[in-house]
Amino acid sequence: MKTRQLRVAAESDGSLKKNLTDGIFSMILEYALPLKENPLMMATEEALKLIRFTKRDKRICSFALHTGLDANPRYDCFEIIKILKKASRSQDMIVFLNGMHMNIDRLRDNLINLADQDISGLVISSALADIEHPMDDAGNPKLGEERYMDSIKMLYYSRKKWPQVFTGAMVNPFKYNIDESYLQYYKAIRNLNTGADALWTEAGWDMRKLQEFQWYLRLRDHDVPVIARLLFLHEGDSSKIIQNKFPGITMSREGAAQIQRLENEEHALYNMQIDSVAMQVAGCRLMGYSGVQLAGIDRLDTAKSVIDRSMDMLTEFKDYAEWVEAWKDMNGRMNHPPATDSYYVYKNLLDPDCLDYDAGKTPISNNEFEIPKNAEKLKYMLAQQLGLDKKKSNPLLKRILCDLKGKTDWALDKTMLNCAANCPKGLEEGPCESSRPGGLCEFGDKECFYIGVVRLASWQNKLADFETAYDDG
Repeated sequence: MKTRQLRVAAESDGSLKKNLTDGIFSMILEYALPLKENPLMMATEEALKLIRFTKRDKRICSFALHTGLDANPRYDCFEIIKILKKASRSQDMIVFLNGMHMNIDRLRDNLINLADQDISGLVISSALADIEHPMDDAGNPKLGEERYMDSIKMLYYSRKKWPQVFTGAMVNPFKYNIDESYLQYYKAIRNLNTGADALWTEAGWDMRKLQEFQWYLRLRDHDVPVIARLLFLHEGDSSKIIQNKFPGITMSREGAAQIQRLENEEHALYNMQIDSVAMQVAGCRLMGYSGVQLAGIDRLDTAKSVIDRSMDMLTEFKDYAEWVEAWKDMNGRMNHPPATDSYYVYKNLLDPDCLDYDAGKTPISNNEFEIPKNAEKLKYMLAQQLGLDKKKSNPLLKRILCDLKGKTDWALDKTMLNCAANCPKGLEEGPCESSRPGGLCEFGDKECFYIGVVRLASWQNKLADFETAYDDG
């Protein structure tokens, strides 16, 4: 299967959905919900400039309203939509929804409100950790709190309630151990099987990982639209990433140090970021992405500069090998993963001679999961033999063998007989996108709950379960 080379339109009157149908590479401008530190009208002043600009500038097909890079208190999504829609009623708008403080009733109300506002697209993502999540006396998150809704459930009910709307789902390819890499890719396939029309990636700079995800989809014969989120960095952002203040977004310490050196030179970081983001735009098109979403751009002048430079790069780089060399020369250490032992699914990523996935030229790295510990295997086998996946089975044995916590109706069969209450977000259908480098939970120093689950699933030859379409039956 050859990589798609979508054409670039200097002007497009279509929505994102129409562009994808017509084979046009799309650029989307993202605006994050403003923090509640300024009065509402002051907080949305620049957003109004941006949405009016996207309406006039036909190089941008859609305006995306995102929930932000962190979980700090922000204005309500619908307050912002009303203001923006009043300024540009006909602008194609995509809204991101996440599972924080979400349940089926609230999701239904959100979907009704979005339909009333004539929203053209919806992207479902997992929630970041709630800054008000209760902690125990030792500073660890209390487990089993029902403060989050699985993104896969949200996708399922969104498709059921509002089937006609264009709906996407998030995936984070910027994971650097085997367990998390495959967990994200299994989740991507499951989102597609559950009805997602397209996929959006988390933001990142490692173009090898963006290429890896495209190759994985081709290996699995999924020719599906994928939008890459590309993040424009501001002063201080690299330090926040290293300190895990932007969950799910990773950067090597070498890359952060390079960014921090530029912060000391007037306009150096700004100019470098314009070129870097524009170069990523060109690379994403060559790799087969359907479009890009420009994130972190909070001023009109920055938006114009990034878009102008991106169009230059799209015109300049038609040859993949030339782009690879230019990208490596421009970014230096920004290309580096967070750790020296970082895992990649394929061996020949960013090889100038290997643009497309080819089973003969792009060998897969070791894809054997670590074998579970004997104690884990013993608990699983005992729980299975005792039928503890049944809801009415012995709750005491569930607490001993499955580490059951809180309520007794956890669907243990979905998580290899390990209680999902041990995920601080209580996610039963799969991992979120926000874990820290090294496979650590977003909340702290414990391993992501789903790493243990996927190892048991691999041992029991049940990895296909991670891709099964969600069904509330």
